[in-house]
Amino acid sequence: MRRFVDLCVRPPEGDLAVQERMAALACEAGLSSVGLRFRSEAQTGEKESAAKIFCDAGLDCAFGVEIAPASRKQLLRQVRTLRERFDFIAVRSSDPATLAAASRDSRVDLVSLELQKSLRVKHSILKACRAALELELSRILPAPAGGVYESLRSLCFEIEMVKRFRTDVVLSSGAAGPLGLRSPRDMAALATLLGLPSEIALDAISTRPLSLIKKGRERLTG
Repeated sequence: MRRFVDLCVRPPEGDLAVQERMAALACEAGLSSVGLRFRSEAQTGEKESAAKIFCDAGLDCAFGVEIAPASRKQLLRQVRTLRERFDFIAVRSSDPATLAAASRDSRVDLVSLELQKSLRVKHSILKACRAALELELSRILPAPAGGVYESLRSLCFEIEMVKRFRTDVVLSSGAAGPLGLRSPRDMAALATLLGLPSEIALDAISTRPLSLIKKGRERLTG
């Protein structure tokens, strides 16, 4: 029996009522674990408060941090500082060289290509990517006004490159509120509709993120 995971749930800071609603909906959707995604400057109390709400709802919680470095130097500094404070590190950057470096850094768990507009750059990064590629469905659900075609085109291209280069992939909702949460099987079905093989899509919301969490926890406790 599969255990489903959403590695990108962004609990709104200080809004306990919304966090409680998100936790309840995540359970109803069929998730067993969530990756709570925080800013690098998030305080320990903020993280522990959110985790308690989600854990009390019956969910296993992992702590993740998302960074957006503007240079390779900044990337290395942030990764070195944050590696021992979070279960996993996710990187998004508009600078191609910085994101390429992140995708090859063994301390980085997830990379997002959302901020990269060039298909050539995406191809180049995925060809040598060692981290897992994160596909956040919040990019198209809902799509930005006037950006439906470009969002879909970009996501479909990334899926084609994932298949070509056999890149590890993780599906997530990117939810920043209750309306952003999705059932894991719905996420897998949508990814399959966009071209991702069904078994890979199911692994991308179950075994793949679970393995990532396990490795992160072993690293922190080892």
